[in-house]
Amino acid sequence: RARNCSQLHEKMFCMQQVLQAKQAIASLVEVEDYMTALELIHSARQVFHREQLSSIASMRVIGSQLDDFDGKVCQVMCSKFVSLAIQWEEDAESFSLSQQQGNSLEPLDSPDVEPVGNPSGPKAVPASSQEPLRALLRSLLQTSRLDFALNMYRTRLLDALKLIIRTCVLEYLTHFDPAMMVYDDYPGAGEDDAAEGESAAPSSSSSQSSSSSSFSQRVKEMTADNFLSCLSMCFENVLLSLTRAEVFHRFVEASLLRLSCHNTMGSTANATGSTMASAMSNTMGSPVVSIYSQVRQNTNPNPKSDGVDEDNNSSSVANSAMGIDGEVSAENIGGSTSGEVGGLIAASKSCLSAACELAQRSIAQLLTLRKDTTARQLSLEKVKFLWEISLHFVSSVEQLAGCSAYILRQCLLSHTKAFLDHLHETSKGRLVNTLDNERWVQCDVSIERQQEINRLAGGKTLLSPSVVADPLDHSSNPNSLLSPAPSSSASTSVKSKSREMQPVTVDAAGEFRVCWSVLLLVEIIVQYLEVASCFPPVTAEVIGKAAGLLRLFDSRTRVLVLGAQAIQSAARLKSISAKHLAITGQSLGLVIALLPHLRTALLAQIPPKHHMLLTELDRVSHELIEHHSQIVAKFVAIVGDFVDGSASKLRAVDWDRCLGGTSQLNGSNNSNCEYFDEVQRNVLALHRVLQSLLPSEQLQDVFFRIFALLNRKIPQHFEEVMPSTPTGRQRIMDEVTHMVLALSRLKQVDGSSLQSLEETFKRRYMR
Repeated sequence: RARNCSQLHEKMFCMQQVLQAKQAIASLVEVEDYMTALELIHSARQVFHREQLSSIASMRVIGSQLDDFDGKVCQVMCSKFVSLAIQWEEDAESFSLSQQQGNSLEPLDSPDVEPVGNPSGPKAVPASSQEPLRALLRSLLQTSRLDFALNMYRTRLLDALKLIIRTCVLEYLTHFDPAMMVYDDYPGAGEDDAAEGESAAPSSSSSQSSSSSSFSQRVKEMTADNFLSCLSMCFENVLLSLTRAEVFHRFVEASLLRLSCHNTMGSTANATGSTMASAMSNTMGSPVVSIYSQVRQNTNPNPKSDGVDEDNNSSSVANSAMGIDGEVSAENIGGSTSGEVGGLIAASKSCLSAACELAQRSIAQLLTLRKDTTARQLSLEKVKFLWEISLHFVSSVEQLAGCSAYILRQCLLSHTKAFLDHLHETSKGRLVNTLDNERWVQCDVSIERQQEINRLAGGKTLLSPSVVADPLDHSSNPNSLLSPAPSSSASTSVKSKSREMQPVTVDAAGEFRVCWSVLLLVEIIVQYLEVASCFPPVTAEVIGKAAGLLRLFDSRTRVLVLGAQAIQSAARLKSISAKHLAITGQSLGLVIALLPHLRTALLAQIPPKHHMLLTELDRVSHELIEHHSQIVAKFVAIVGDFVDGSASKLRAVDWDRCLGGTSQLNGSNNSNCEYFDEVQRNVLALHRVLQSLLPSEQLQDVFFRIFALLNRKIPQHFEEVMPSTPTGRQRIMDEVTHMVLALSRLKQVDGSSLQSLEETFKRRYMR
């Protein structure tokens, strides 16, 4: 009986200790002494199972409550850890947002706004948050719940990033468009989840779909300045959050490595602590030992201990054995120091990587909404600003994540290609419209255009900033690339008779008197070079589009001038004269002279593996040279046509019936033969036109070919002419000598080749 009473007393004492432990657990959780609470739960559960208290009906519910307490305490620890991890970020970000909000909400007056700078903020976890975070991290590590806590932190971090972008966008929409105030929810949240690789459930509400559609439309309708301001603020605040997440990752990594190092160094102490814990477990059977006092004895912190002592203390806490449900054990601590630490560091790194990826996808989604608008409405300067702030964000994200920001780079490349495509189509339309209205006369070259050509010819196009007008604003700059082509009256009129038209001057190539169309073409090409300089990834596309534009100019010019379609075009020319041909040839000459400089400028923008792309420009150069040769040949053909037209008049001339050096032609007396008179008059008229338009080298080349034609054509026309008298033959020689002498006196022309014509006639008629 005494033995039974003693056993009953021990059983009642154990029941009392378990009930006291249950009451103490709540108090420990309230004071955030989570590890002591877990130790107490573990010890109480050991007593509960060892003493088989579950056989007592009134104690069964206590056993299930102890099991629930273990999971709830761990959940509270994880939530507290995540709250501390996020709280210091939000506290630091709130000041930054309040500082930026006033300035950021103002629309950009110009694209000269400075790009987003490095976000200011602490470079490490604040000291006030380090100790609680380190203690929680140590506790979570000991309970093998750190992985779960990091997953919670990842979810919270991603939600915070979504909230940042949502707030920035809606703030701009509601600030500049009060009608958007009714949309409290960011319609793109589901799309952000889909961007993370999650499958977003389709919405069953038509109002939500309408809200999303309206939101997208509102974003598209934002002005360019407002959108760039909104995007800049998104970049700055997202980058601030990512920077702090990276700092937190480094804190977690350093803490885990530190704990691993101390646990390795204290393995002997851990073994000793395990022996002590075993001995204490054996003494728990004694009715005089309190569970709570035993746990407090094992986990009582030393207030004067430094960081190393805290780690030693944590090792002693860890020495309390962990049960099968996830409580602390010495074996788990030993495992976490080697195999698990690397996995936990990788899990922490994955939180940062997921945040960087979500930031990329969210920003890319926002940019995609404005892709068409960006291509149509943004000027080159604003696209450059968008590119600069985006690349700064991309480089920062890549530095934080340690990998390429492929998503955002692809989005930027897609936007730039769309802008280039729109610019190219607009430029093609303008060039075709200008060519159709071109009157093919010399236009005056402004100082600004001459300076731009000098920069291109001097290889300085990509070295110094150029004044580039809005490619979609045709009235902002009178010399703009896409400004309307001057009217026919404006292009042909001269402001003052005393002021001559200024030609284009290219070093080492001379002067070129060109039409308006080629100036427009050169300015488009210069802008393409600036696009290649500002956006190097699209340089290959720029080469193709520049070659296509040059081919368009070449082919359209062939049709209008050599094909005489300018007579039927909007210009309505009466005929294609030698003057039109000369201006066309000079315009082609300017393009041919600038092509090597264009090739050199593009060569500096592409890697060696893409140098073969420039062969397309070489083909275009050969096509232009061929076109120019056809124009020169056209001058010779014009002379050949009127020489052949005058040949019919030779049949009516009676060279033998001439009196006093005159000849009879169609019943009238003339001082000269009409055949030679027309040839001489037409050649002199052509010389007057070409002398004022062509450089001396080209003029000499043209008339060398013309004189060769005369040496061949004129003797052919006299093959059937043979006067019967010496007087008639002398008359022919006099006419030939007079024409040769007149043509030999032409300025800037070498007429020595005409001597062979005179020799030919002497051999025929003076034998």
